[in-house]
Amino acid sequence: MGLADASLRRLVAADTFGPLRYPTVQVLPDLFREARALAEVATGHEQEEAYAIYAVCCKFAHTAAHALGHPELVAMACERAGSARLSGDPVMPAWAT
Repeated sequence: MGLADASLRRLVAADTFGPLRYPTVQVLPDLFREARALAEVATGHEQEEAYAIYAVCCKFAHTAAHALGHPELVAMACERAGSARLSGDPVMPAWAT
């Protein structure tokens, strides 16, 4: 994930949100990493589900980053939302963007 992962971790550590106020944002980097890892090793329907989870993470990251004023993370989430087309769900690509 590199620079985008570091930006997301800085966002999570920022004082603008308390640890209990946005618990989902705190686990988002790990969700990204685990969903992507599963998508790379899984096959068939399990792989499609992993890509769907990854796309949902991207959509959530986009919404949270936009609401909190972090355009670099909005751009990263948009780029990664393209993985929704691998989810096997014909609606997921439209929903994720």
